[in-house]
Amino acid sequence: MLLKTIVVLLSAVLLMLSVVAGAEKEAYTRDLQTTTFECILFEVATEFEDHASTFEHSCEAKDPDGDYDIMYSIDDNNAVIADKLGEAGLDVLHNSGRYKITLTNVIVNLEPVVSTTPESTVTIEDLTPDLDVGVGGGKDVGQAATTTTPTIFECILFEVATEFEDHTSIFEHICEGKGPDGDYDKMYSIDDNNDIIALKLEEGGLDIIHNSGRYKITLTNVIVDLRPVVSTTPDSVISIEDLGVKEGRDRRRLGKKVGDRSIAIFRVTGSDASPSYSASDISNAFFGTSGDPNNLKSRYAACSMDQLIFNPGTGNGFTNGVAELTVSAKTQGVNVHDLLNKVTDAVIARFGSSLKNSYDHIVYALPRGTTFGDGGSDSWLAFAYMNSYLSAYNDNNIMYISNQVHETGHNLGLMHSSHGGVTYGDQSGTMGYGYGKMDFPKMCFNAAKSWQLGWYADKAKEVFPEDGYFTAFLDAFVDYNSVSSGEYVLLKAGNMFIIYNRGKGINSETQEFADTVTVTEMKRESDYSESVAALASGGTFTFPYAGATAVIEICSMEISGGVDKAKISIYMQSSGSACNVRLAPAPSPGGGGFNACFSDSGLVSVKDRRGTVSSIEMKALTLGDHVLAGNGRYEKVYSFGHYEPGVTVEYLEIAFTGHSTPTKPLEVTDSHMVFVSNDRAVPASSFLVGDRVLSGTGDTLVVQSIRRVLRKGLYAPFTSSGTVVVNGVLSSCYMAFEGSASMPLAAGMELSYQFSCHLFFAPHRLWCSVAACDSQTYTSKGLSYWTDVPLKISLWLHDQSNVVKTVLIAVYLLMYVPLGLFELLTWNASFAMKLLVAGIIAALTRRIACRKTVPARPLRLKVA
Repeated sequence: MLLKTIVVLLSAVLLMLSVVAGAEKEAYTRDLQTTTFECILFEVATEFEDHASTFEHSCEAKDPDGDYDIMYSIDDNNAVIADKLGEAGLDVLHNSGRYKITLTNVIVNLEPVVSTTPESTVTIEDLTPDLDVGVGGGKDVGQAATTTTPTIFECILFEVATEFEDHTSIFEHICEGKGPDGDYDKMYSIDDNNDIIALKLEEGGLDIIHNSGRYKITLTNVIVDLRPVVSTTPDSVISIEDLGVKEGRDRRRLGKKVGDRSIAIFRVTGSDASPSYSASDISNAFFGTSGDPNNLKSRYAACSMDQLIFNPGTGNGFTNGVAELTVSAKTQGVNVHDLLNKVTDAVIARFGSSLKNSYDHIVYALPRGTTFGDGGSDSWLAFAYMNSYLSAYNDNNIMYISNQVHETGHNLGLMHSSHGGVTYGDQSGTMGYGYGKMDFPKMCFNAAKSWQLGWYADKAKEVFPEDGYFTAFLDAFVDYNSVSSGEYVLLKAGNMFIIYNRGKGINSETQEFADTVTVTEMKRESDYSESVAALASGGTFTFPYAGATAVIEICSMEISGGVDKAKISIYMQSSGSACNVRLAPAPSPGGGGFNACFSDSGLVSVKDRRGTVSSIEMKALTLGDHVLAGNGRYEKVYSFGHYEPGVTVEYLEIAFTGHSTPTKPLEVTDSHMVFVSNDRAVPASSFLVGDRVLSGTGDTLVVQSIRRVLRKGLYAPFTSSGTVVVNGVLSSCYMAFEGSASMPLAAGMELSYQFSCHLFFAPHRLWCSVAACDSQTYTSKGLSYWTDVPLKISLWLHDQSNVVKTVLIAVYLLMYVPLGLFELLTWNASFAMKLLVAGIIAALTRRIACRKTVPARPLRLKVA
C-alpha cells in the first residue's frame, strides 16, 4: 500500500512537471511549422577584461514600430545559416548589415535568441546589390554596406566642427555619399584605422580642414555599414578627385563672404520628441521676424557693414525661413548623424531632393536627446560643415545668438579663435565659445577672422617692415564708415593681424580686450587663430619676422566720440621706434588736413631774373621763385598750400625708368597727384609697378619700384597752371580725395580733381595777379590760410549728393568765366599783349573804315 502511494505521488509530480514544461515551451516558442522570422545579419565583436575577444553573428529584427532594431543572438547548432552563407560565398564579417535573412521553422524565445532546427530553411537577400550607387535598402533606407571584393563607393569629404556644452569641441572628417535622389547628401562617419585615406591625403599634400567639400574620394574594398560608417581595410584602395569650384553648390560659392544668402531651417519632430521652441521662435532668433533686435541676420549685417545679408528661405513650405518636418523615427539616444540621414530621406521623400542646391544654407533644429557618437553624450551644442552649407543644433542651442554666428562662421570657412592654448579662449570675437543667451553678446570677429572675411579690404593693409617704417592711424573698425582716406581699420604684418577692438556700437559687448589694439596670429588662411597681445597706448609687441624681430608699437590712442583711433608704428627692432613720425592728415569728407606734398629733398628747376636755370631742393624754394611747370615753361610760385619744414613724414618713394630717367625717385604723399597724360592726373597711391607717367619734357616714364620711406618736410608749391616738375616728373600741385582721380557728379558725369582744385584756388591766383603775395601765414598744421578755406569748402562739397555737387559747381563755373578771362590776361603777358594789339588794330581798322564811308559835305555859296 505504501509503495502504491509513492508511485501515485511520483506520477503526479511527473505529470505536473510535464505540464509546466509544456507551458514553458508554449511560452517560449512559436509555431515551428509556420513561423517566418526576418532579421538583418551583423557581425559583433566583444572584448573581455582578460584581453580575450569573440566575434559572433547577431540578428536585428523588427520592433513594434516596424524598424529593424531588436537584437537577437543566433543559435545555429544545426549550421543551417552557416551552410547557406558558405554555399553562396557570403562573408558577414566584412559585410555587417548587408544581408537580410528569412527563416522558417525556427525557435525564437524571449532571451532573445533565434535557434535553428533540422527543419529550418533560410533565404538571403542582398540589400546592396548595386554597390557603385552607394545606397541600398534594409533597416535604414539609403544606407549601404560594401564588401572587401572590388567594389566602388564614392563620397565627398567634409570637415565638421562639433561643439559641446563644456566648451570642448572636435573636428572630424565626414563623407557624403549618394542618397536616393542621386545627390551627395548621405552622411557617413569615417573609420580609417588603417590610415588608407589619411596617407593618401598626406601624399597629395591635401588638407580637408581648409578645403572642406573640395575632394571626392572613390574607395574600393571598404566596409560601409548601417550605423552608418565607412571603414577602410588593409586591402582598401582610394583615388581622389579635386572638385575645385566646378561641382556642387557647397563647393563653388560658400567661400564668398558678401552678398545676399538664403537660409532654410527644418524644425525636426521625431516619433518620440520635438524641439522646445516653435518655428516662429526660431525664425525670430535667426531673422528677427517678430522683432528680435539682435539676431543672426542683424549681427552679420552690422559686422559686415551691410555687405553680407542672410535672408529666410522661401518656397517649399517655408514660412519666414522655417519649415516643419516630421520623421517616423526615434530621436532619444539616437546618433545625431544617423538621425540626420533619416531626416534627409524624409526631405527627399517630401521635396524630391535634399534642397541643398535650392538654398545657400540648410539648418536642422533637432529635439534634445540625440547623442554624438554611438552611445555618446547628448550634451553636444551644435555642429557645422566647414566652408559648406549644413549645420545642426541641439534643441534650445539654436536660439542663442553666439551659437548661430559661430556655426555660420564655420560654414563661411572660419576656424576657432584661441587664446592661451585654449581652443575657444579668445573672447574678443564670436569664434570663441558661446554664451547660452538669446540676445547676447553684441560683438564681431577678431583681426584674423576679419581679414579672412574681407569686409574691410578697402581699409586694410599688409605691411612689410623690412621695407622700412610703417606709421599710420589705425581706426576702430566699428567706425569703418567714417574712416578717412589713408587711414586703416585692419593691418597684417607677417602672420600677425591687428585691429582696434573698440567696445562700442556693433561691438559694445565684446567679452575680452575691449578698447585695446589686439594682435592675433594665424599661420595660414582658414586656420585656428591665436590671440597673442592686447595693447594699450605705449604698448609694444615683438614677433619673429624675416629672420629678425619686428615690433608693433601703439604710439597713442584717442577716444573722441567720433572716429576713435590709435597711432600705430610697425618696424624692425634694429631700426628703433618710429612713433615720432608726424602723420599728415588725409583729406576726406568730415576730416581735415592737406596731404599733397613733396619732401624737402625733392629737386625742382628754377630760373632767375637773368634767365639762369639751376636745380635746387624743395626746402630752398621760396615764394616768387619761377619754377619749371612743364614743357620748358617756368611759372611763379605764388603760394605754398602746405609749408612745414622739419616735420618727419611717411612718403611714397617711386622710382622710374625711361628715356629721361630722373636722377632721384619721386617722394610724394599718397594723395598727391601725378600726371599720366597731358590732361589726366591721378593720386600717387594708385600707382603699381609697370604703370606709366609723364616726365617734365613729355616723355613716358615707367614705375620701377614703390616703397614707403620717412623724410623731412611738407611742401606744396602752387603755380598758375597747377603743375610743377619735381625730380623730372610732371606733377600736380593738388591732391585727390578718397584715392580717386575724379569727383562723381549727377547723371554719371565726373569732374577731375585737377580741374576742381584749380577752380577752387582761382580767387587766390587772381589776388596774387594784382598783389605781390611775397609773404604768407600758415595754420598750426602748416596750411596756408588761403588753402584752409577752399579745402574746407571742398570737403563739405564732397560730402553732398551728386546732384547738389553738380548744381553748385555749375553756378561756380558761371561766376568763374569772367574771373578766368581776367586771370588769363594777368598771368599770361604775351597773350594779354597779343589781345591788346589785336584790339588796337581792330579799333584803327574800324576808324579808317568809318572815314571812308562818310559822304562829303555839300558846298553852299552865299549870294549877296
